[in-house]
Amino acid sequence: GVAIHEDTHQIFIANKLNDRVEVFSEMGEFLYQQGGGQLFRPYSIAIHGDSVHVSSWGDRTISKLSINEMCCVRRIRGSGSNYGQFRTPRQLTTDSIGRVFIADTDNHRICIHDPDLNHLRNITHESMSVPSDVKASRDRLYVLCPSSNPCMLVLTLEGDMLLSIITCGREMGVSSPQFFCLDQLNNFILSDFYSHSIRVFSPEGNLQHTIGREEHQQGMFYRP
Repeated sequence: GVAIHEDTHQIFIANKLNDRVEVFSEMGEFLYQQGGGQLFRPYSIAIHGDSVHVSSWGDRTISKLSINEMCCVRRIRGSGSNYGQFRTPRQLTTDSIGRVFIADTDNHRICIHDPDLNHLRNITHESMSVPSDVKASRDRLYVLCPSSNPCMLVLTLEGDMLLSIITCGREMGVSSPQFFCLDQLNNFILSDFYSHSIRVFSPEGNLQHTIGREEHQQGMFYRP
């Protein structure tokens, strides 16, 4: 996972197999590392203010790191399906007030925690199957579910369903969606592993355009 601090433009990278977070300047200069000896297979990063939240699938842990102190200030851990536990915490994101939204993939839910990682509630839905990625805009939550019939779920930040976009299926040429990001207009940009391309969708789920195809030359992709 990669995250950029909004104010300093520093780049935070989850160095998964080295069990730490590396921090670089916006020009790519190495600055420092975080979490050494405290993280096990860090996967995703989300930043809000001076807090860096990290999901680690190796020990099913969510950690809160301090940018200023370069150390872990809180960790929550729990392997299971009960309230406040995780089976496979993958991508996470924060909203404008610092709440943390975690895609708990194998529990088929999104877990919501406050900025200090106290568990608030879970979001579940019949269409939410193995959620792999989650992003928050100003007033909406987007959840990617790359199951046999891939879809993008659009919810309120409180978890109420607004829209289920099924246009991520094979009829749109998308076979294996992996990750996505949002632009300022809430278009979502989706990486598609087996079609070797990037797909851009409108907020309503209409395919806008496709970037790349399977090649090894510049500007093309191989399993993005």
